[in-house]
Amino acid sequence: MKKHYLFLICMGLALLLQQEVFGQATMTKDLIFIKGRVLNSKTQKGVSFANVGFFRKEVGTVTDDQGYFELQFAPNIIANEDVLQVSILGFQSLRIPVQELNLYDTKNMPLLYLTPISYQLDQIVLDGKKKRNITIGNPKPSPARFGYWKNEQGLGGEIATRIKISKPQTKLENLHFPVLANMSDSLLVRVNVYDIHPSYFEPKDNILKQPIYHTITRRNGKETIPLSEYNILVDDDVIVSIELVQYYGKRIGFAVGASANKKSSYLRGSSQGYWQKFKSQAMAFTMDVTYPSNNAQEVTRRVRPEEIVIYWDTSRPALHPFALSENRDIEKELALLSKYLTTFKNIDITLHLFAYGVHQTKIFKIRNASADPVIAFLETVRYEGATDYSALKEIRSQRSKYNLLFTDGHALFSPLRPIFDHTTFTISSSAYPNKDALEEVSLYTDGVYLDLQQLSVKDAVSLLIKDLEIEEQPATPTAVIEGVVLTPLDNANGIRITNTRSSITTTTDAKGRFNITASIGDRLRFIFPGLSSKTHVITASDTLHVKMVASGDWLDEVVLSGKKKKELIETSIGKRNKDAIGSKLDLITAADIKDQYTSLDDVLDNEPQIQILKHPITGETLYVIPRTLNMSINTPTLPIVVIDGVIYEQNPLQIESWSPTGRPRTANDVPKINVQTIQSIVVTSSLSATTLYGSIAAGGAIVIKTNMASASSGEALSTPVSALISGNDYLERVQYIDDNQTLSPYQMRLEQATTLAQIEKIYRYYTINEKIETPSFFMDVAKALLPYDRQRALSVLSNLAAIDSSSRNNHLLLAYTLESFGELTMATQVYAYLLKRFPNDIQSYRDLALAYQNDGVFDKAFEIYKQMLSNTTAGLDFTPLKKTIENEVMHLLAFHKSEVAFDLLPVALLDTSFKKDRRLVFEWTRPETNFEIQFVNPQGKYFTWPHDSAQDVTRLQNEFIHGYNMEEFALDDAPPGEWLINIQCFDQAPEQPVYLRYTVFLNYATTKEQKITKVIKLHKHTDKVTLGKITLY
Repeated sequence: MKKHYLFLICMGLALLLQQEVFGQATMTKDLIFIKGRVLNSKTQKGVSFANVGFFRKEVGTVTDDQGYFELQFAPNIIANEDVLQVSILGFQSLRIPVQELNLYDTKNMPLLYLTPISYQLDQIVLDGKKKRNITIGNPKPSPARFGYWKNEQGLGGEIATRIKISKPQTKLENLHFPVLANMSDSLLVRVNVYDIHPSYFEPKDNILKQPIYHTITRRNGKETIPLSEYNILVDDDVIVSIELVQYYGKRIGFAVGASANKKSSYLRGSSQGYWQKFKSQAMAFTMDVTYPSNNAQEVTRRVRPEEIVIYWDTSRPALHPFALSENRDIEKELALLSKYLTTFKNIDITLHLFAYGVHQTKIFKIRNASADPVIAFLETVRYEGATDYSALKEIRSQRSKYNLLFTDGHALFSPLRPIFDHTTFTISSSAYPNKDALEEVSLYTDGVYLDLQQLSVKDAVSLLIKDLEIEEQPATPTAVIEGVVLTPLDNANGIRITNTRSSITTTTDAKGRFNITASIGDRLRFIFPGLSSKTHVITASDTLHVKMVASGDWLDEVVLSGKKKKELIETSIGKRNKDAIGSKLDLITAADIKDQYTSLDDVLDNEPQIQILKHPITGETLYVIPRTLNMSINTPTLPIVVIDGVIYEQNPLQIESWSPTGRPRTANDVPKINVQTIQSIVVTSSLSATTLYGSIAAGGAIVIKTNMASASSGEALSTPVSALISGNDYLERVQYIDDNQTLSPYQMRLEQATTLAQIEKIYRYYTINEKIETPSFFMDVAKALLPYDRQRALSVLSNLAAIDSSSRNNHLLLAYTLESFGELTMATQVYAYLLKRFPNDIQSYRDLALAYQNDGVFDKAFEIYKQMLSNTTAGLDFTPLKKTIENEVMHLLAFHKSEVAFDLLPVALLDTSFKKDRRLVFEWTRPETNFEIQFVNPQGKYFTWPHDSAQDVTRLQNEFIHGYNMEEFALDDAPPGEWLINIQCFDQAPEQPVYLRYTVFLNYATTKEQKITKVIKLHKHTDKVTLGKITLY
């Protein structure tokens, strides 16, 4: 292309004569105001619409039609080394250093003179050659993006975008763009056409020889600016802008539409300001162009680069669930690279290998069209770890070069972004690429995304060599598949269905109905606790009927005809038939009991943690503890009432028969008492209550102490507590978890290793020779490496994200292990990925909030906690985690209250005395896992909490429906001494390994807080083991 450079020569200072002052200035306390005028040095007339401003300082404007201008700025914005610049097409630019100016002269108003330049306009030659007319640019409008001017400070500001030019001698005929809004009477704009800086890829020099002005009067719609008469011929890509030079009316409010095309746009906020680049956000500018065409079928070859830079992803090729092979065709990628490089006789190659913890660079010089050295080196590459795009860097260079990026576009720790400026080709052989990210990177630089699943090597090489418009490959047709899951359940709500190709997940309604987007050949995975999981291959778009069968004997007590069902009570989290463990709830003292209270109902009615149920006929009472932490009310499990040491059971109020007196008999034995004699009432959780009163208190306890030793009837309360405790004596001998492990051969070798080299040797042997690639293996090796090389340990650990890229189980294990390594920011990135991947799981929100809190990002943590506390997110119910959320919010406020906006929180959550003496949190990686936790108190009494479909299938089903897998317990009022915590997994051969994280907090939310965390391989412990011991004082 013939370059039309307009050199900005620093001339014209002599035209100022003897004046040091360039304009009239006034100064307020905060701003300097400058007025001046720009004149033509030959005609002495004002120069209309000249750009006046401090170079690259965002302080600038445009002269009016008489050459007058005004500037205003804060004194600290402009420094002595800055330059005032005045420029316009047809004149030599004027540059004046600030130190030569007097910004505070308020009396004189001298004039700025610009020297005109004589241009010889190109003569239009009619050569008779056939012209081809096409429209180029960015035609796809994006309703969510736009560029705008909103006030007079925008005078001289420009909105620009890059236009790809494929043919030499292309003539610009018309410029089009969509006006979204125009609140002024009219706008006068100037069209500028720039060539592109070879290193910074931003507007460089205006190639026009005369200004092009256009008035916009339309309020909205398509605006067209004719350009044909200006004979603008270009050979290479250009940047086209519209510049605001004048507005008419009382206000400016103008918006121009952006495009969905993933090319760059540019914004200059004011005259002479700097350019801001917006990658992958093109403006919706289109241009009608013509170019000579001897042969309409001719193909333009790409410019031969001086250098090729190859970015080769060495992360472990992810195994997608149910994929038949590794999710990358390395052989095809190498064949493409070899064939392309041999098209160059001589070319310099820079090869970058990258993955998490890996960044290696190697230089090659291709001579005589031989790519063998590059291919031979890549054939020796070892693939492991997760992808890390933060390692990608582009070195700015004046040399012409192409980038070839071989990757699938997926990343856990750092997303792929359009960081390249030189022409970049993204290449993937993955069956499951991140197409949007790969296209964004390539199209931004006028490169091409090459999908080797769709293209042959020959076709891909053609696209690298020739400037062809790649044809969009037809996507595999998808449809919304409807279906019904047939089960033996009365309520089939919440069965999880996952499309293993796209990772789209949905759930069934109560009748088992569902719909999901899928294609022919996709595999759907059906999972639900108590039912055998099933995989179904889509063969047609008709309604599916999928049958799932029971996986165990638990159905005997729930659905089989002729057998009595347990009565279930509907709660906010679904039907439940079993209590879970809570914590100490509340305390009522004698001071809380008012004189007018005459019954226990009066006292407990004001206690928010107690619910009082009345018999519909007799009016007799049941006292219930509503659960706020994964708990519901279950008729067989009600709190006992303990009055001065005597236990009274509550049973469901049922009309068994009519007595001779005409009153219905009930099973409720709680006597009436004189409430004015009560000293205290303590409402206690089932865990704490069981340790004190035995299994009879599995539903908790309401413990009442009076200042009398008798009930209101006068009968003595002398029955000893011990007489009522039976059936929960702990008589087992259980091994401690660390003594119960049978080490595998690789674990034994890792324990014996004493150097980094020895560990690396073991790792290589078992991955290469034994083909061990389990989550436990990578976790164990990473732990062994950590004391010697932290970065290497993290690299090995990152394999967890690759061995099954869609596995929630593996990502949770990765996050748990990262937190145990102290890598809190990396763990937070994993939790953020899980929330994006599983947005319908309530625990995804809680986990990310807690991760932010642990990592010190308190504002983000608090925003998520508030979202959960409000419980207004469509389609989600955070009730099962309410108590955990409240505890963690109060913990955050205990230490960082001044760093968050807590004003709108309930008063109860601002309690400054909040603390937990002993808080235990259990989290596991697969909600369908069957296991049991056992607590043994110092007196040898035990309480078991089952997570087992055979005992409490509704608990597991609720976890599936709401998306959570955790439980917390408290021992605030437990007896002192040594406690045992045992655990046992009931699944003998789980489909995937299961991990459990056990966290003990001592003095939670106080300055003396201690935290003990342990992650175990739960699936290994099918025999009961002691997980830990806690000594209470």
